[in-house]
Amino acid sequence: MAVVVTADVPGQTREGYEETIRLLGEALREAPGFLMHFGYPVEGGWRVVEVWESAKDAAQWFARHVRPNLPPSLAPRFRRDRSAGRQDPRGARVLRPRSPIPGAGGDAVSQGPRWEISCEYFENCSCDVVCPCEVSPLGPLQARPDQGHCNVYLAFHLDRGRYGSVDLAGLNVVLAIHIPGPMGEGNWTVAAYLDARASTEQQQALGAIFSGSAGGPLAALAPLVGTNLGAKAVPIEYHNQGRKRAARIEGILEAVVAAVPGANPEEDLVKRNAHPLFPEVFQASGVVSRYTDHGLEWNNVGKNADYAAFRWTGP
Repeated sequence: MAVVVTADVPGQTREGYEETIRLLGEALREAPGFLMHFGYPVEGGWRVVEVWESAKDAAQWFARHVRPNLPPSLAPRFRRDRSAGRQDPRGARVLRPRSPIPGAGGDAVSQGPRWEISCEYFENCSCDVVCPCEVSPLGPLQARPDQGHCNVYLAFHLDRGRYGSVDLAGLNVVLAIHIPGPMGEGNWTVAAYLDARASTEQQQALGAIFSGSAGGPLAALAPLVGTNLGAKAVPIEYHNQGRKRAARIEGILEAVVAAVPGANPEEDLVKRNAHPLFPEVFQASGVVSRYTDHGLEWNNVGKNADYAAFRWTGP
């Protein structure tokens, strides 16, 4: 089963990272068990996210190839650093195996048009507050969900965005995901919903970005998907209501999340360096939460929720 390995490298520079990729990139592509490498700058250094078929494969690669080529001053920290790190996706780099993963797009992830989106989003999962998939002694994506499995939907609203020459401003996307165990073990089932207002070109662009096939942060999670239920073009409502977020797809989704109270009621409760996709999210919980489609049905009222604003670019 696939595992996700996240490492922060304090003091690493763009030049140092590029030199490491120059030395090791081709060998990494051929490494047994390698599925995905995603690297980008964060405050004070560099973050690397890799997906491997097993923890043993990842550990052997690091011991044999990475550690001997790192200067003594650089010491990677594996899922232990809790300091805030601001993601800069403009510096992101994605590597895939030389033999492409079926359905993952192979090296085409680095050959598509340039794109960028400025978004807000929220999610509501079936875990208690706070979700152990984000915060646990094992690190992100490693702990077993509170219910043994995770049912989660993520709703996105694009304030601004372009995929090549295609304008994406104002469109909405929803992803519904069932995960049978710890997130890092994979075998995810994913259904996508694309804004019915979008043209054919816009829907294709949204599909490329939110499947991870166009690169960007979601590309690092794509190998964890075992079952793709496809995409539907449907009317999607999205609302920002201050400390609440809401989304609706008639007959499929009714969702409202609200910020949880903090010690200071005037300030939002914030999680930093916890979510694999966003450097900072606001802690919330489900107020209205009904999803029904593809034979899946769940209600996450009172369960963990997050919301955030972010900017992604790719490939």
